[in-house]
Amino acid sequence: MDQRILLADNSYTIRRIVELSFQDIENVELFSFESGANLKEKLLEIRPQVVLIDIKLPEFNGYEACKFINEEPSLVNTKILLMKGGFEPIDEDLLTNLKYEDIITKPFDSKLLESQVTKLLKEAQT
Repeated sequence: MDQRILLADNSYTIRRIVELSFQDIENVELFSFESGANLKEKLLEIRPQVVLIDIKLPEFNGYEACKFINEEPSLVNTKILLMKGGFEPIDEDLLTNLKYEDIITKPFDSKLLESQVTKLLKEAQT
């Protein structure tokens, strides 16, 4: 069974780096989106094991996505990695009571991201 990663980031560069990082990994399918438009529907349709999402994503940001995933029974085992720009503040109040694995600061080391996501994919299988 293929593992599915959903990536949502409005930066073409970030999407491209992540796409290249996972293109040669067997049994991993990456779905990449540049905005939060229709993201709820896409999450329910794809049912990814791991979600990488920008906290400042237009139309449906990372905080909103995290809350939605946390509350959606069919996504209960989905692992969430929030992404933020190096100088973007984190809204601690919005993160209160939300379940997510980590917050990744962009730019990031693509090998470290690949390692972290691969670990989460393995955890999602168990």
